[in-house]
Amino acid sequence: MEELRQACSDGNVQEVQELLQNEQININWQDFEYSRTPFYISCQKGHIEIVKLLLNDNRVDINKADSRIYNSKWMGSECKYKR
Repeated sequence: MEELRQACSDGNVQEVQELLQNEQININWQDFEYSRTPFYISCQKGHIEIVKLLLNDNRVDINKADSRIYNSKWMGSECKYKR
């Protein structure tokens, strides 16, 4: 799960694509610092192609909140991305 978070944070589209092929990966895993999901981090960092990849995966929970009660949907709207 850490691998997906790191790939999303780095903007590594190819690695994200490869990781998403694994049906066992927890796509909504939250980091320990602020409970951010890979989708949240991708929005926050402005990695548009990764945001699109994640939005097209039915496993993504855009309502998962971070430790400050902001969710991915809020972050997505802040970044001007729509599902």
